[in-house]
Amino acid sequence: MGSFLNEGMTVELLNDTHLFARRSPHEPRLVVGTRLDFTRQREAPGSGTFSFASLDEFEAAHASSYSRVVDPLSREVGLLQSYVSVGDAWQATRQLSVVYGLRIEDERRAGPPPSTDELDSVFPGQIAADVAGTTV
Repeated sequence: MGSFLNEGMTVELLNDTHLFARRSPHEPRLVVGTRLDFTRQREAPGSGTFSFASLDEFEAAHASSYSRVVDPLSREVGLLQSYVSVGDAWQATRQLSVVYGLRIEDERRAGPPPSTDELDSVFPGQIAADVAGTTV
C-alpha cells in the first residue's frame, strides 16, 4: 500500500445578530450559519513493492514478485452543514439570567460517495437508498 496525499478545505459563513434595547431585560438573538468541509485523498505515485520469499533472496536482491498501482486510488468527500437559531437572553433579576432558544440544523453530503458492484451485490438497492436518504 502506497502513501496518500491529503488535501482539505473548510469554508464557514456566520451571521450572529443581537438586538440590544435600553432598559429591556431581554436580548433577542438570531444566528444563521453554513459550513462546507471538503477533503480529497489521492494515492501518491510510487515505484512499487518488491516481495521476497526469504532473507537470503533479499540479500541476493532476487525478488519473488513486484507489484505497482497503475491507476492510483482517489477519493473525494464533502459535507455541507447549515443552521438557523433564534433565542433570547432574559435577565430576570440581577442574579438570575435565563438563556433559551431554538436551533434547526441540516446536513448534506456534497456529492454521493461512489457505490461499488461488490457492495450492491451484498446489499441490493440499499447503498443507493442510503445515499439518497430514503428507505427500501
